[in-house]
Amino acid sequence: MPSSTTLQHAIENITIWRKGEQRAPHKPL
Repeated sequence: MPSSTTLQHAIENITIWRKGEQRAPHKPL
């Protein structure tokens, strides 16, 4: 099961992806 931290990180990554400003983070934990 994914930890809360992992879920939060995924959500943050998605938010960054949506912004499309910063470099696309392609680093799966």
